[in-house]
Amino acid sequence: MRQKGAWIRIAEAVAAILIVSGVLLFVYSKSFEGPSKADYVYNLQKEILDVISSNESLRQAALTDNEGLLNSFVSTRIPSSFNSSVKVCLLGTGSNIGCNLNFQVDKSLYVEEIIVSTNLDTESFQPRRVRLFVWEK
Repeated sequence: MRQKGAWIRIAEAVAAILIVSGVLLFVYSKSFEGPSKADYVYNLQKEILDVISSNESLRQAALTDNEGLLNSFVSTRIPSSFNSSVKVCLLGTGSNIGCNLNFQVDKSLYVEEIIVSTNLDTESFQPRRVRLFVWEK
């Protein structure tokens, strides 16, 4: 009879250990989160803008204010769950007027920008600001 009580105590101890370890695993898994949506969009924007600044035809599109070509390039890189828009404007004081969206976005809006310019030895040195707007659909 005495050994029967020992087996029950062992079973209770194993059940208690399983319950405690299950709760700890649940709490630990909830505390670990992957990269946030903002980090993902920021990294994606930086990658796209790096390509624009290093690709000669995209640089030329930015310098000639060809937003259509830049928007079509960006739309191939942005996931379908997001909308995007590229704005190009002159760099300098008071030149922010054309670099804003012409409409209001109800969700989170992520904005990154780069400066694109020609070589200093060219006759027409007019650097451009390229802004990339991304928001959820």
